[in-house]
Amino acid sequence: MSRLLLDSCILIDYLRAHSPAVDYIQGLSAAPLLSAVTIAEVYVGVRDRAEERGVESLVDFFVVLAVDGQIARRGGALRRRFARSHGTGLLDALIAATAEVHDARLVTRNARNFPMLDDLVVPYSHER
Repeated sequence: MSRLLLDSCILIDYLRAHSPAVDYIQGLSAAPLLSAVTIAEVYVGVRDRAEERGVESLVDFFVVLAVDGQIARRGGALRRRFARSHGTGLLDALIAATAEVHDARLVTRNARNFPMLDDLVVPYSHER
């Protein structure tokens, strides 16, 4: 089984106690990976110190991958290639590049944001 990299939507759903996300993450047999970009995306929505502590304790469970030069170059190339045709933003391009560079499968519920990856894991739908 390949390594898994969680997208921010999965982590946010988990923090909001969305049962499919909770079930999915708690059912994993190995700690998944997170991009440092994902952590930044999650922190954008933190409303108070209690939420911040919750994010901090959750993030400690994961292996966090930094954006290095290789990921930055690949992310920029992915953004350039998919921005006009698919609306891919820089943050999603960096997350996709992290998955590629670290040979990980991206876990997301927003498959349309990642047209450059053909081995996505979509563990549940958008419905709540």
